[in-house]
Amino acid sequence: MFIASQMVCPVLVGKPDAAGPYNVHGNVLGTCFSVGGGFCLTAGHVVSELEARPNGTAALIAVPRGEAWSAVPVSRSEILDADIGVLEYSVAGSNLEDMPVLTWDLENLSVLATVRTVGYPYCGFHAPWTAIPVQADH
Repeated sequence: MFIASQMVCPVLVGKPDAAGPYNVHGNVLGTCFSVGGGFCLTAGHVVSELEARPNGTAALIAVPRGEAWSAVPVSRSEILDADIGVLEYSVAGSNLEDMPVLTWDLENLSVLATVRTVGYPYCGFHAPWTAIPVQADH
C-alpha cells in the first residue's frame, strides 16, 4: 500500500535551541515533495505562512528517519501562479536527497483522465492513494 507520508515532508517553523538543532514553533504549516536538485514543491499559501514567521525562527522541512525526524532548513522560497510554492534547500548533507523524487509529466491530459494527488497526510492518519476523475477545463 502506498502511504503518502513516504513521499511528502511536513513544512514547519523551528527555533534554534542550544540543547538541539530546533524546537518546533507552532503547527505543521503544510507539506512538500522533492522534485530533485535542491527544490521542493508546496502550496503558495504554505510559503506565505513561512514568510510571515516570527523573527529568530527558521523555515524547515522535516524528513522522516525511522522513528525520528531531521530538519532541513529552507534557504529560499518563492510563490508561483496558481498557489504553487517552491522551497530551495542546500543539497549538501541533506536527508531530503534520500526521499523519492516526483517528476512532472508535461503532456496534456484527456478529459476525465485519472489524476493522483497527495494532500495533507499529516492530519493524524495515513490514507491510501486514491484515484479521482478530474474534468479538464478547456
